[in-house]
Amino acid sequence: MSNKQILSGQAAAEVARIAHVFDIAPPPPRLSDVLDSPDAIAAELADAPPGPDSALPISLLDAATLSHAGRVDLLVALERHAAWVAALQQEVLATMAADPAAAADEVDRSGRDWVRDDVSCALRLSGVTAQRRLDIAGTLVDLLSATLALLRRGEIGYLHALALAEAVDGLDREATAEVEQRALRRAVEQSIAEFRRTVRRAVASVAAASVDLRRAEAMGERRVCVRPRDDGMSELWALHDPLLPKAQGMRPAIQVTIALSTLLGCDDEPGELAGHGPIPASVARHIAADGTGTWRRLVTDPLTGQLLDYGRTTYRPPRDLAEFVMARDQVCAFPHCSRPAHRCHLDHRVPYAAGGRTSPVNVGALCERHHICKHQVGWRVRRESDGTNTWISPTKHRYRSRPPDLPAATNLTGEPPPF
Repeated sequence: MSNKQILSGQAAAEVARIAHVFDIAPPPPRLSDVLDSPDAIAAELADAPPGPDSALPISLLDAATLSHAGRVDLLVALERHAAWVAALQQEVLATMAADPAAAADEVDRSGRDWVRDDVSCALRLSGVTAQRRLDIAGTLVDLLSATLALLRRGEIGYLHALALAEAVDGLDREATAEVEQRALRRAVEQSIAEFRRTVRRAVASVAAASVDLRRAEAMGERRVCVRPRDDGMSELWALHDPLLPKAQGMRPAIQVTIALSTLLGCDDEPGELAGHGPIPASVARHIAADGTGTWRRLVTDPLTGQLLDYGRTTYRPPRDLAEFVMARDQVCAFPHCSRPAHRCHLDHRVPYAAGGRTSPVNVGALCERHHICKHQVGWRVRRESDGTNTWISPTKHRYRSRPPDLPAATNLTGEPPPF
């Protein structure tokens, strides 16, 4: 009889635990751990890499027995595992697409590719959708390996990977690699809407000529669209924001942000159209050249060093401070909220009544819902020195947010600005 066989059950469990001390990853939770400390296990699994070791304990957790904080952690763990499974599926689809002969019968003499038909039937998809899934998988496996690795680790979702794969369609391998590198810098902290905006900016910067060509083609196909509705009616779509004329008491305006180096023609970094996102440098320069426009230099001007700080003299932010905050924040400061800043409240992070200053550091854009969330529901926010915000929920979970990136000047020639 071996030494292990003569040990008591408790001692054997302790030996097994000690044996894992030098493992790279801790052993997966046991059934007894799940039953005894479900909230602690949910928190552990939310941070653990997805895979077969953690899939079983996740399946044993019962949302009904968890606290609200535990349910949040379980939701995160499930989302990471969904991404892991999606990554595995991309690899299977890419392998199928690369081996079409395996899908053909011995008697087949057509010479056609029948992989999409197998995928269509197996996944209950239309032929067009099945082919799209195969194409996306091939792009991820062959050209976007770093993106696929993040998906496999559960650090981004499938929709993130899909958005990037679609955006690089038509780009060469070198441009695709550059777009991927730029797009993934903040991908793990971005919602899908924020990530798409980053991807558009990366494509517009790396492949400016391609973006201009697509825009020219789209301009030639402009039309008014009528879309049928489920209730038997039809709707005619047009762009209109009825709140814009009254937002923050200002007249309607189109705000375009462009780097000085781009304006001077030193580079082709994309501009930023408020409420839309990145636009090609050529379009931004065209708007900037409009003689009816107005140039406004906001108050973080490095030429003068002037800072906007209205101290304790007023509660309502003056117009120039309001303009500065809206241009800086662009959207609501709550994580992943995309409500435009011009449709938000201008909130004092430290309440005015508690001594908070009416200054850029203490004033930020919050939509009505998240303004209430901060002041009445128990969420807390702290603005960091790098401009990001750390939000702490009532369950003590922490989330970071930061404004979308704005155009950055490069290749400056030293010429004076045009204002």
